[in-house]
Amino acid sequence: MIRIGTVIGKDDQGLRVCFDKMGACAGCNGCAQGQQKTEVVVRGGQAEVGDRVSVSMPEGKLLKLSMLVYVFPLVALILGLIIGSLAAPGNETVMLLLGLALMALSFAFVKILDSKVGQKAGWHPEIVAVNPEIEEQDSFLCAEMRKR
Repeated sequence: MIRIGTVIGKDDQGLRVCFDKMGACAGCNGCAQGQQKTEVVVRGGQAEVGDRVSVSMPEGKLLKLSMLVYVFPLVALILGLIIGSLAAPGNETVMLLLGLALMALSFAFVKILDSKVGQKAGWHPEIVAVNPEIEEQDSFLCAEMRKR
């Protein structure tokens, strides 16, 4: 997936690029806490603050990671509930505690995996083009860019 955004800053981690919230996210406030903008750090790239850039997001890999982050803890919870019901039939407290324990372990596993995957180059968004021909629209700029 390629999205067009505005470079709003540079730091030692890379370029901070701001995007409008996607239309599919209009009714959901889950990840952006109701904000209309999304900010992503892009490592590398030859752009300056204020440039409009095309950013390629590694779709297949992001889908796999999303699946892991959302599905793996749910499966661990259900597996813990099943094991708890088999280990202590009729004792819901043991069943719940084992389910929550396995889910907590799955979150720890996902966190460790995230730090390892985060170091690999092919798993990050990258700037594929600087687009000076695209005019900056006020509705597209982040609040930080409007202040300048």
